[in-house]
Amino acid sequence: MTEIEELKNCLTETKAEVRQLKTDKIILEEKVDYLTRKLYGSKSEKIKKDDTPDLFNEAEMGVKENKSEIEPETVEIKYTRKKGKSGRKPISDKLPRKEITIDIPEEEKICVCGAKMDKIGEETSEKLKIVPMQIEVEKTIRP
Repeated sequence: MTEIEELKNCLTETKAEVRQLKTDKIILEEKVDYLTRKLYGSKSEKIKKDDTPDLFNEAEMGVKENKSEIEPETVEIKYTRKKGKSGRKPISDKLPRKEITIDIPEEEKICVCGAKMDKIGEETSEKLKIVPMQIEVEKTIRP
């Protein structure tokens, strides 16, 4: 009977050791998860709702219970969106302007069929030309 008692003692010791190893395994897995999240996870301070338990929500718990008694408030928010202007600011009208017209030769203004072509529109661009002690705007027109 001594062998049976020794085997029972050995069995209880191994059961206790297995329990201890399982808890150690769980703790180590949690540490690994924490460290991998810390190392490879998102770096912002935002916390996902499902990752953390509800810590400081005693007030919210009371609100959830009395939810049917409280009517929600309606708040109307009005705002105007500013539209940003794209491109450069226009050059001041006070500066003197010098117009340069770049035109095509008269031979190119005649169509293949022999009719004279009409001007449809024109493209204009302005650039600031700074001459020492003199500033003027060059306006280029391309019909």
